[in-house]
Amino acid sequence: MAARSKALVAGLLALLMVAGIAVLTSTSAAAERENLKVSIANVGSTRTPPVGPILETQKPHIMVISEAYHAREHLTAVAERQGYILRQYGREQGAEAPGIALLIRKDVTLNDRVLLKMSEPWWWPNPSKEREPRRYPAVDLTVSGERWLVVGVHFPPGGPDGGGMVDGKNRAAWLESKQAVQAYAANHPNPPVVAAGDFNALASECRHHFPGFAVSEGGKVDHAMTKEGRGARFESVSRHDAPVGHGWFTFRLSAAS
Repeated sequence: MAARSKALVAGLLALLMVAGIAVLTSTSAAAERENLKVSIANVGSTRTPPVGPILETQKPHIMVISEAYHAREHLTAVAERQGYILRQYGREQGAEAPGIALLIRKDVTLNDRVLLKMSEPWWWPNPSKEREPRRYPAVDLTVSGERWLVVGVHFPPGGPDGGGMVDGKNRAAWLESKQAVQAYAANHPNPPVVAAGDFNALASECRHHFPGFAVSEGGKVDHAMTKEGRGARFESVSRHDAPVGHGWFTFRLSAAS
């Protein structure tokens, strides 16, 4: 009897130890989980933007690349090598549709995507050269069981005042872009909404014009923001050297479970 009791006690202790290890491992994994990692870069319309090192070292769940008009072939190859998929609209959706490319990690679930279409033209670098309205891709993602909505942006130059170099003519286009992001967030009231990219405005201007959004400053005009009240918050922002263009950053966010 005594031998059997000792064996039972030893077995019970072993089970408790295994269970304890399992609980600790599970807790540790949950603590280390990154809910969302977003990288951004304005690549200055180059055909071969060197974004591979960012994908390799940062491993963002999604990368928003602005001024990607001519980079589709290169980005397709980079995405395949690094375990990403490229989502970039074509010119049949408007001249500005290919301007923003999204690289999405293959282990991220892409539930849906839409294209936000602006109607206001914009001007640059002079008041006589009219450009077609901007286009902004928005994606519905599931990352580690959390649903996120991400909008890639590249607002018209000049900021909310419209730009002195074009006599303020971009004001209407910039404000329309702002309203489109706000409307998208309002129309999707539950998941966290993140807008990231080139806002062509200072972080202080974005905070003023986007009430109810938390703004994480990147560079001079390159930022990320998230709608408040959805349980999401910025944890960190990392600055990267910009081999081309400007605004190469990675933002890390967490969401309340």
